[in-house]
Amino acid sequence: MPRAPRPTPPHRRDPGPRREPLRFGFSGDYIPLTSPAGRDHVHAEVELNLIGVHPLQYLFAGGAVDFPVGRWLAYWAAMPHRVLEVSQACTMAWITVPLDTFLGWAPPGLAQRILAGAIIAEPHAQLGADARAQDWTRALGETASAEQRHIVALEVEALVRRLGVHGQALPQAARAPLAATPVAPPGARPRRSRSAPGQSLALVERICRYLAGHYREEIAIADCARAAGVHSHHAMTLFRRTCGTTIHAYLTRLRLAHAQRRLLSSDEAVLAIALDAGFGSQARFYVAFTEAYGTTPAAFRRAHRLLAPPPGAGAW
Repeated sequence: MPRAPRPTPPHRRDPGPRREPLRFGFSGDYIPLTSPAGRDHVHAEVELNLIGVHPLQYLFAGGAVDFPVGRWLAYWAAMPHRVLEVSQACTMAWITVPLDTFLGWAPPGLAQRILAGAIIAEPHAQLGADARAQDWTRALGETASAEQRHIVALEVEALVRRLGVHGQALPQAARAPLAATPVAPPGARPRRSRSAPGQSLALVERICRYLAGHYREEIAIADCARAAGVHSHHAMTLFRRTCGTTIHAYLTRLRLAHAQRRLLSSDEAVLAIALDAGFGSQARFYVAFTEAYGTTPAAFRRAHRLLAPPPGAGAW
């Protein structure tokens, strides 16, 4: 694989304005973590993570997920994600694999689960995984030779294939509801108040969960605010301050990720996919898709179409 300058780790990106999604290519790093990330982010690759020392909690596509120690895990980073909670200082190794490369490596079942939004992890912690992660990320640095990068690519491919055989989907961790902020019933006037930091996080997660469960429907800001039991203006302000993006932009990301999955794994017409993903028209879908990915849905489908399963691999 061609050598590329080492990017700033996706979990340390500056929260300023930018065009989504980011693209990191085949790259990686090994970083210490002592606090949550400031905002959700998306990028175009499949991401592999290995957590060291202590577990942490991730926010992935609107749901909280516990990341265990010592087990490589994989997910499609086109879904909004970030570090949500770091109870004790830990380390994270991250490796990004371009989508087309991943699809060429992954067994059919793994590709389908990843594109459907699952986080797939090794069943057990592996002896020496942390040291190996440091070796891999070091070999993906700017000073590494092409041969070193090629060796790492072969080893990461083997990891991906093992995940396809033995990997398990991580369960979503439910967070305790806030008794002080019940969901407002339809027609009720939501409360207007300031939230403490812990409450703010829980309210934003409640909005994210609502979006993740209803993004294919027609959604208004008032619907999100009602789900969190707050006023619409407070919901918008709180969401932007916590996630670094707007509710509308987050909703669009979820819809685009859904559309990408359907483009890659089905023969449906683009219009049908656009409507199924929650876009009101094909024109709106085209505008959002080309702004996000710099190409049309049809061109994306041609470039990244899922490979047919090998003989004996079973149906998709």
